[in-house]
Formats: sequence, structure tokens, C-alpha cells
Amino acid sequence: MNNKISRLYFLCLFLLNDFIIFAQGDGNEDGDLENPDPALPIDGKLIWLGIIGIVFAFYIYKRKTKEVL
Repeated sequence: MNNKISRLYFLCLFLLNDFIIFAQGDGNEDGDLENPDPALPIDGKLIWLGIIGIVFAFYIYKRKTKEVL
């Protein structure tokens, strides 16, 4: 039991290490954490990403059902 808990702590440490390391401000003098630069233009491609995700999920589902039969 103790070994499982320590593994869980180490897993959480490694997964959340990214947030801890990069949780710094952008270095503005006023201390504002908002980025004045515009966001990346990915809004137009979200529909295609959703369609590809649905097709991929359907493909995985069909492949798994063929393995069962």
C-alpha cells in the first residue's frame, strides 16, 4: 500500500512539474499577467479538428469490435 502511494506522489510530481516550473510572469513592469499579443488563429480549424476526432474515434471503435468478433 505504501509503495502505491509513493508511486502516486512521484507520478503527480512529474505530471505537475510543468506547471510549477513555468508558473512565472511575463516580466511586465506593471505586473499584469495578461498578454497584449493577439491569440493564435486556431478558431477556424476547430471544426476540422472535431471532425477528425470523431472519425478517429469511429475508426478505433470499429477496429475494437472486429477484434472481439
